Amino acid sequence: MLVSPQSKPSNHIATFYSIGICLMSGFALVAAWPLINWQAWPVMLALLLLAIGARRLAFNLGKLAGVSFDTPVHFATIALTSPIAGALVAGVSAILGLLFHPKIKAYPMRHRLLTLSRNGGMFILMQLGSGMIYRAALGGTHSIYGASSWQLWALALLWIVAYHLINALIGYPMYLLSRQVTLVSVLKQDPKVFLAELATLPAGVLLVAIYRAEGLGGLIVLGGGLIAVSAMVQRLANTSQRLSAQLKASHSLTQVGQALSALLDAEQVIDLIYQHAMQIMNTRNLSIAIYDPIQQLVHYPLVVEDGKRYPTKSTPFESEAGLTEHIINSRRPLCLNTSEEISRLPARTIATGTGVHMQSYLGVPMVARDNVIGVVSVQSRLRDAFTEDDLHTLATLAQQAAISIDNSRLVRDLAVRERMKQELEIARRTQLSLLPQSAPSMPGLDIAGVSMPAIEVGGDFYSYHTTPHYLSIAIGDVSGKGMPAALLMALSAGFIEAEAPRVASPAVMLANADRALRPHAIRSHLNVACCYVLASHNCPNNPTFRIASAGMPSPIVRHTNGQVAWLDTCGLPLGIPDVQPEYAEIVQPLLPGEVMVLASDGIIEAHTPHGEMFGFDRFEATVAAAPVEQGAQAIIDFMISQMQSFIRPGTPQDDVTLVVIRAI
Repeated sequence: MLVSPQSKPSNHIATFYSIGICLMSGFALVAAWPLINWQAWPVMLALLLLAIGARRLAFNLGKLAGVSFDTPVHFATIALTSPIAGALVAGVSAILGLLFHPKIKAYPMRHRLLTLSRNGGMFILMQLGSGMIYRAALGGTHSIYGASSWQLWALALLWIVAYHLINALIGYPMYLLSRQVTLVSVLKQDPKVFLAELATLPAGVLLVAIYRAEGLGGLIVLGGGLIAVSAMVQRLANTSQRLSAQLKASHSLTQVGQALSALLDAEQVIDLIYQHAMQIMNTRNLSIAIYDPIQQLVHYPLVVEDGKRYPTKSTPFESEAGLTEHIINSRRPLCLNTSEEISRLPARTIATGTGVHMQSYLGVPMVARDNVIGVVSVQSRLRDAFTEDDLHTLATLAQQAAISIDNSRLVRDLAVRERMKQELEIARRTQLSLLPQSAPSMPGLDIAGVSMPAIEVGGDFYSYHTTPHYLSIAIGDVSGKGMPAALLMALSAGFIEAEAPRVASPAVMLANADRALRPHAIRSHLNVACCYVLASHNCPNNPTFRIASAGMPSPIVRHTNGQVAWLDTCGLPLGIPDVQPEYAEIVQPLLPGEVMVLASDGIIEAHTPHGEMFGFDRFEATVAAAPVEQGAQAIIDFMISQMQSFIRPGTPQDDVTLVVIRAI
């Protein structure tokens, strides 16, 4: 019976049971020591070497059932020597066979000693008990030379039944206490184990028969031949098992690929990888890392150690800080099967749940569209845990995962862009609703305005405010573009809308607006340029305008003779920190046929793809050439068409706002 090297105790009851087994076997061995027939030491030594070879080389004829070639060797030892010699051979071979097992070597020292002593103790008790029953069947004699063939087979069958029953009484409670198996699994597996043990019995009978006929030389030759044959059988079994594992992994990877292709959620992709990778790779230690090159972070949405899933975490990306970072930098898989290989790398850490030391590591980059998006890795406490087949399997799994995660990102980004597009459209309609829907009606004046944002929303605005005594016109330009500028634009337009009925001075209006908007402008790192124009209803035939400007281009007037002139207005934009600006007013009459144009700097700074600006000169020439007789709206249309013809095939790089006031 091959005792699993994974059977380390998992609770105190199992530990006490193991200690009890060890002590009991020790007492039994000491008590029976005088019964050893030392004259048969050559046979004992030969059989001990056979048992050690069978265990050490792990030539398991019934590997799936947990039975090895050392079972018939134990029978031959009891049959040819004595139960105490069989117990001694079984215990020593069990301890030496497990001593060099890689899984046992990975245990802490306390668990290693406990496992070795417990396994040796179990084999000692099994051989003593079954051997005593065997000898009792012979009438207490030590000789089998008088037994016929059928009697030898009957004795062998009796021994294997006793051996299995004692193993069940001693060994299975250990596994049940340590929660490695359940009672249901024992009842299902135990008949298979017994049949596998029974299948090895002819080898033991053959060893006895050969010794009876040929002596020690025949025993050695036959034993060596059996080990050689079992080695070839095991090699074929390993090849078959490897091909079967590859076929199973290929089938599983196909299923995983089909399942991943239907998923568009990154968390679901990671969960699916977790479920299948643990089975395909036959591991209990797995981690998935996602690399964020923008924030320079490595996110670990999945870290599993000993089958336990640990909370997600994120760490700063530091070159060569860990094996994950090493793979991201090199873009190549990494297979390390010893702690010495790991220590030779500059990387300092392996991503695990508890930080426990790992002997083997296999990591593969996840690459999508030529970008490393993360790393899938498996770890083991054992040396030489991963093979070339494991590397290919994990690489295939990582590639499938990379494509699915990248697709989920693309879908997420598309959804975000679509939502932003919808929100920007709502913001655009809202911003347009803040602009005047029609020009104000004032005797002697023809007024038109337009505002064209460079993107969906902008920072330019214009507004009209009519009271019983005067008409005011505001045009503004928030520095910057996009949503922040649009929000400050709405705040500025709303403030002027609320203050216009109460303030009859452009300079006072700008000073009040500066104080109100400064906190918001400072927080957003923006400022507001504004020109405020006020005309009285008292002189409709000879309108006169009072004008104040805060950082806007000066208004330009086109006289009836076609000449243009810039008005002398100036002032700092609204919201400049640590400044208390003062704004001055100018008075500008407008004779019939004359035109005054208020503009943001967007039309002046519009430029071609080669960088040539529309500029002040072209702006002046456009105002001078505008079709004044056709009205204010025709003037605006002409100026916009002139700008677009100049910058074509480009588009305005800044918001463009114009207000034209024509005296009639």
